[in-house]
Amino acid sequence: MIAVIVAMVCASCENLRVAHSVNGYTQIVCKDTKEGTLYAVGSDTPNGLKAETPVVFSGYAFALSGEHGGYFLYSQDKRSYYFFDSQGRDVLSGKKPENPDLEGLIPIINDGKDHRLTEEEMYYKHIVGFRHRDAYRNNYFIFPVEGDNVYAVVYNGDFAAMGPFKRVLFGLHGFMFQDPTTGKWGARTLANSVVEAEYRDVERDTPTIFAPEYDEIIEVEKTDKTSIWFARKGNVWYSKQVVTASQIKNVPVDQSLLNRVRKMKINSVAKSTKKNWVDILAHGQRFGFKEASVVHQ
Repeated sequence: MIAVIVAMVCASCENLRVAHSVNGYTQIVCKDTKEGTLYAVGSDTPNGLKAETPVVFSGYAFALSGEHGGYFLYSQDKRSYYFFDSQGRDVLSGKKPENPDLEGLIPIINDGKDHRLTEEEMYYKHIVGFRHRDAYRNNYFIFPVEGDNVYAVVYNGDFAAMGPFKRVLFGLHGFMFQDPTTGKWGARTLANSVVEAEYRDVERDTPTIFAPEYDEIIEVEKTDKTSIWFARKGNVWYSKQVVTASQIKNVPVDQSLLNRVRKMKINSVAKSTKKNWVDILAHGQRFGFKEASVVHQ
């Protein structure tokens, strides 16, 4: 019986070879087929290489510069790809793949664009959750998926995915998102545990500032670095203060501050200024769009 089991295992890994070793355990494996060389997430077992996903991908690419972090595996028609971390976990779903199919994993639409946020889109290192100066340790993505939705992904030594959303805007002390079903807006913070825990829990690791039931949200970072958030439901405004990523409190609406920021022009992108020859986020601006915007005083 044992011999039969071993034979079955060996047959499953027959003709597999390592295309790239991600770490000491997880591999990108491949084999030659009549369709050409195909790839999969794999692992190195005592009985040889094992494919953790179907061997159906046409190629791979690193998500970050070099091989830090994760990698993409592309479908044969190149219309979509999947995002895996160094442990072989699907980043968007948080699930470990299981043969013989890709059920439960979330494909990304391959529109030919680089969905990693630029320096400008990361507000010149002023974006929420930015903790390391090492470029490998601070990366943000917004990926398109089926249903005209998106997922937001943060890399800060590990990957954390949030979504699906209709739209999302990272802020300075949290992020704003549009519910894909209701079209209403909400906001959450980004706790450190979201990028440090092996198994992420969005409810735990992204504490709620506002539930997704509002028509407009504005984050205001004041000159003393406190973060005041305004949310409008119909004609009524509400206000909260983010003290820390997990400490959020209701505060009275500062009508003077709200009136002032609402009069500010909304820029589509954040503007910078120079400090010691380095680009930093310029003060006195509002950026984003009508339903979700950020003010840096």
